[in-house]
Amino acid sequence: MGHFVADSATAENEVGAVDAGALESSLAALRPTLLAIARMQLRNETWAEDVVSETFVAAREGSHGGYAGDKRVLVENTKDLCEHIIGLR
Repeated sequence: MGHFVADSATAENEVGAVDAGALESSLAALRPTLLAIARMQLRNETWAEDVVSETFVAAREGSHGGYAGDKRVLVENTKDLCEHIIGLR
């Protein structure tokens, strides 16, 4: 019985690693688009980089549930963060 639990835990870790790899690939592919959106709204390179970094942190932490790698969700999160920064100026 203990052997089954170890195999189950190993399988879960392997699935998590595959999902993390897919998420990282998705984030890397979307980075230029998200930076362009943030630069256009903020007109500040440093702030744009910060917004995209915060978007990626939220995606990696699973703040959006199963939609962490979804382009639409990441774009909306980037826009929301930009609007927040614009409101602080």
